[in-house]
Amino acid sequence: MTRRAQPAHGTTIAVMCQFSDLLLTPGDTMRDYYRRSYARMRGYELPTHFMEIPYWIPIVTSMLPERRYRHELLVVDDMEVALRRAAVPDDPVVFLSVMDASLPYALELAKPGARIVAGGYVEPCEFAPYPNVTYVDGIHRLREVVPGTSPASALDYRLFTGMRCIPRFSLSTGCSLRCTFCTVPTKLVLTPRERIAAEVDAIAELDFRLVSWTTSRSVRRRTGSTRPRSRSESAVSTPASSGSSSRHRHRSRDGEASSSAAATWACGTLSLASSRPTTPS
Repeated sequence: MTRRAQPAHGTTIAVMCQFSDLLLTPGDTMRDYYRRSYARMRGYELPTHFMEIPYWIPIVTSMLPERRYRHELLVVDDMEVALRRAAVPDDPVVFLSVMDASLPYALELAKPGARIVAGGYVEPCEFAPYPNVTYVDGIHRLREVVPGTSPASALDYRLFTGMRCIPRFSLSTGCSLRCTFCTVPTKLVLTPRERIAAEVDAIAELDFRLVSWTTSRSVRRRTGSTRPRSRSESAVSTPASSGSSSRHRHRSRDGEASSSAAATWACGTLSLASSRPTTPS
């Protein structure tokens, strides 16, 4: 699946490449598990290709100005299609976030010589045989290796416009736990409140009824939350067209759901309301 953001002014094509769950986890075992687990969660549906919007894509897209780059989303469920896209004469720059599950596919994509900028949670030495691959150990390093890159700004979700989706929020980066199998940094950094409000504004035009958000247990201890200590929590958003009341809905004076006012962060809780009507799933 390929989607392009409009308008497209730039001359260099930047392809945000995300490997589909259909490719990474073939069969129905995992998807059936999630369907059963979330069957009673209001607003939940299982998207076709990924559980929630890959958070790195709107960040990287916001760093590639349109005067130089044309943004494109490539969701890969067929490697032959992905290999043909990476090899076309327009010589795109392919951006990847790589984990162990997707590493074999990322290496396969690198073999024909496509220009790739990769990051994620694998060892950089995995890409050592491929001079066409530049590996960065953090999004902040993109400005050092990608020409014309701007500092990260308001998240750019336009590649997901019109797609039923589950946006993601992160109230902190890092983790206070010390799991031996995990490569997430152990330094915990809280997300500034003003950035949380900006992220709410950024997703205002998306088609969603549920928001996924993750944080560390330490965040809840610092903010005095009494909520359950699960690693991942979700806040249901109520469609603006619904007539039922909900504590998760926020409305402005004209009766429409307000985006920037729709985020509250008190005692470690986050509530969201989509600013556009959505159809029931």
